[in-house]
Amino acid sequence: MNITQRARQYFSKLIRFPTAISNHEMIDSLAPEFNSAQTSGTRQLKSHKELIQEKEQIRADMESFNQTNKTAQQEYQMNKESTIQKLDSVPSLRFHNHERANLQSFHQNLQKKFDDHTTRQLSFPIRHHNFEHMGPYLRHYLNNHGDSFQKYKDYNSLRTRQFEKEVVHWFSELYRSPNPERVWGYMPSGSTESNLQAVYLAREYFKDHQDVAVFFSQQAHSSLNKSIYYLRMNSFSQLAKTKGYTLPMELQERGMIEWPERVPTLENGEIDTEVLQYLLRSFADQRIPIVLSLTVGTTSGSAFDNVQKVIEALNSYEFYKDNRNHWIHIDGAWCGPYARLLDIASQNKMNNLPIEEIKNAQFDFSLEQVKSITTSIHKWIPSPFPSSILLIRDKELMPSDNLKEIYIRGQDYTLTTSRSGHAPLFTWDYLMTKNLKDHVDEALFSLDLAIYMHKQMEKIEKTLGINLKICRGKLGLNIRFKKPSDEICYKYGLLVLGNEAVVFIMPDKSKELCDNFIEDLQNDLIFQEEQ
Repeated sequence: MNITQRARQYFSKLIRFPTAISNHEMIDSLAPEFNSAQTSGTRQLKSHKELIQEKEQIRADMESFNQTNKTAQQEYQMNKESTIQKLDSVPSLRFHNHERANLQSFHQNLQKKFDDHTTRQLSFPIRHHNFEHMGPYLRHYLNNHGDSFQKYKDYNSLRTRQFEKEVVHWFSELYRSPNPERVWGYMPSGSTESNLQAVYLAREYFKDHQDVAVFFSQQAHSSLNKSIYYLRMNSFSQLAKTKGYTLPMELQERGMIEWPERVPTLENGEIDTEVLQYLLRSFADQRIPIVLSLTVGTTSGSAFDNVQKVIEALNSYEFYKDNRNHWIHIDGAWCGPYARLLDIASQNKMNNLPIEEIKNAQFDFSLEQVKSITTSIHKWIPSPFPSSILLIRDKELMPSDNLKEIYIRGQDYTLTTSRSGHAPLFTWDYLMTKNLKDHVDEALFSLDLAIYMHKQMEKIEKTLGINLKICRGKLGLNIRFKKPSDEICYKYGLLVLGNEAVVFIMPDKSKELCDNFIEDLQNDLIFQEEQ
């Protein structure tokens, strides 16, 4: 390869990924040809003049390349910083606005950036949907204050609680409630609030007990830890240490020294039911009721806790065979609907699905031990507003305390009282546009696309002979792998967890987007390997 070809190679890299290429790297890359030219000139004096001209040309090429390199890097950095600045910076808002900002121009630019990022979004389990036809409702203040299941008349017409009840009923049927009419629920601001509310209701359910222990796994969402902190409840670990319980011998023999803060998980991320069974022993012996939160689709690994095995672990103790002595909550924030739809799809053998994994992921109200379920309404089910839905199996599980307020006109079991009236309306509208087959087809499409993406990433490993540390469960829609360059992470908005990154496949993603990502990822890795 001659000097010009090598310079072109480096220049092409610079255009693809304008990261820093040092002068030393450039000189080293050209050195073999330059030294060869010098040696050749020593042996052939008649080409000395040509060598001088070539050296001058090399010097000129290097100066030109360095200037181009510097300019390209500056332009890239300026564009990147400009994009970030436009997203993160807004016109200063002051109490006394002496000058009015050109808001129309600002919003046009901001919207353009949001549109651009939306087309490339592969991060977080979020799903985009066009709700523009619902825009006129934004002219109205819609507040669903109070309980949608209250029995008293409400004279406020600017609310959508009637739509909220329809959404609650829809999810009750999706999650196979034996009696949907007995399910209580509402739409909080997100699954963090839903989890907090569920744990609170569980605490009130056991209010006549002196102690209650809360169990959740290492892969459980941070909102569970936050919930027990806010509610002044004890995790099983805190309670065991306070009571002075001895760590089960079976766990000591495994090398465990002290009570773990959370229930350990298996390699695939699901809760270790064998360890859980050992951890339950001291609490069963002391007849202490428990709250147990299980996850349907973890954020980092898309793991599904095996609810049926957990129930078997509970039933190994006489005290917990009685459903009144435990409260199983299902955190199905992300994959709740997806897992249930795959369960429906698995009834058709033509879909060729992993039946055993789907069966192990079952979690709904068909299991009599499950008392509450939460699902996000801005993930699998799209919404322009952060929202969720909380379902309680039976109204009889609700507190009997008097929570009536005159201005609300009726009993109010909600956590925040005031909440969005737009979210239920938009969710109802979305669900009205689809039938069950549409939902099932979306679940199958997403699983197939995740499998395709996984295989393409494995091809990169084989082609380049590198280990990307790819991790994905059989039902998983997210793929964890070795973190690529910041440029790739920023372009696709990837979730970064230390030295790892995660891509999420949702029904709104396309094969074309996945192919673009794979191409960029492979080029990025080639460039890194050559450095």
